Formats: sequence, structure tokens, C-alpha cells
Amino acid sequence: MSLHDLWTANYGGCLFFAAFGLVWVGGVGAHAIRVYRRALLSDPIIYAGQKPPILRRIVQTLSWLTFGLALFTTITFQLYFVGHRPPHPIPSEGRIYPLNIHGYLVYLTSREHALVSVNWMVLAGVCFLFAYSIAREGDPFASKLSDVPVGAMPKTMVKPSPKDWLSGAQILLIIGGYLGGLLLLIAILIFRAFAAP
Repeated sequence: MSLHDLWTANYGGCLFFAAFGLVWVGGVGAHAIRVYRRALLSDPIIYAGQKPPILRRIVQTLSWLTFGLALFTTITFQLYFVGHRPPHPIPSEGRIYPLNIHGYLVYLTSREHALVSVNWMVLAGVCFLFAYSIAREGDPFASKLSDVPVGAMPKTMVKPSPKDWLSGAQILLIIGGYLGGLLLLIAILIFRAFAAP
């Protein structure tokens, strides 16, 4: 038995990438909470005459979350299927979709193939390009006050955001709703892939 076979038979690869994906999403979420908290406090001071780049912030955050979920979900299931699916087609079971990972060929059903199709990698690539291009234009969360602890800011500087700006709760609903919808889609695809036909 090769090291690859041992790795996949013991779920090592898929568990590693599943854990890494959870760490990625958790890290992006924690970072987003921290930077949005800072931005919401300092926006009324910095952008007194104009609106802050809220759309760019939201797109960048959603792009990083989608990148991580799409990439690590695909890799996790590729490694799982390579170790747990037959190396020959079985048309009677609908196993006619080939999956070739580094020379290991297995055959999947259409529902299993939906979890590892190239579309997820394309989505991850597009999201990476969005997030990277926004970061190259300049950090939309950048603040002159970024080095000042929140507690050290004078109370006279902390002002409420104008009524036409998005509040923290609205931003949380947008990002949380999107993430919840994406997680629900992935959960449905996983359920369909492993449900009895």
C-alpha cells in the first residue's frame, strides 16, 4: 500500500483540508469582525464629506470567504472520493464521471461530481482575483486611526455614522446571509451526493 493509499484510506487528506478550510473561514470571519468594528468607528471621522468604500469592503470579505469555501470543499471531497470510489465505471449505478487526481482515476455519480467539478475551482479563482484586485487598489479598511486602540480614541472623535451609511448590523446581515446561503448550498450538495439514490 502506497503512502497515498494510506493517507486517503485513513481520511487523512480530506480531514486535513476540511480542518484547514474551517480555520480559513474562521480566520477570515474573525479578521472581518475586527476590521469592520474599527472601520465603523473611524468612518464618520475619515469620510466626513463622502461615503466610505463599503461596497469594496463587502465584496472583498465575501470573495475571501467564497474562495476558502470553494477551494477547500473541492479539495476535501476530491481526496475523499479518490480513496473511496471505484477505479472503473459502473453505468448501472450511474458512476460514469471520471475524476483524475494526480494519476488516480475513480468514477463518480453526477451528484458526487457536482461537489468536485471544475466550476468550484473557477469560482475560487475568480473570487481570489476579486479580493486581490481590491487589495491592490488599496486596503478599503485602511484608516489613519488604525494604530490607535479604540479605548484611546477621544470620545469627541467618536461620532455616529450618518443615517444613509450602512450600519454594522446591516453589514453583518449581508455577509452572514451570504455565508449562510453558501453553506446551505454546500450542505445540500453534500446531502444529495451521499443520499441513497
